Amino acid sequence: NKSYDNGSRKSLLDIDDDKYRRKSPMEFLSRWLRSHSTFANRRNMPTFTYRRLIIVAILVFIGICTLIHYFLKFGRESADSDPLLDPRFNPNIRNEQIDR
Repeated sequence: NKSYDNGSRKSLLDIDDDKYRRKSPMEFLSRWLRSHSTFANRRNMPTFTYRRLIIVAILVFIGICTLIHYFLKFGRESADSDPLLDPRFNPNIRNEQIDR
């Protein structure tokens, strides 16, 4: 039993000593992906799914609003230079001078 305790203490010391060791980018990336994978938190899955759904819905809403904004902005710019929308140049619109 005593040798088992020494081994566990030694492994704890090794983990503590290893804590400040410089890690490679691949090791960091693999740990990050493992901690953020969808299969890692099965017990928090419903909350995680709703949170992800809300974030995606907000991003889609912002994207659609941005798209509509730019469509309206560029649509107005092309309408400003259209001669058929200017009443002075449109032959189908007749304005008469009214004397008062």
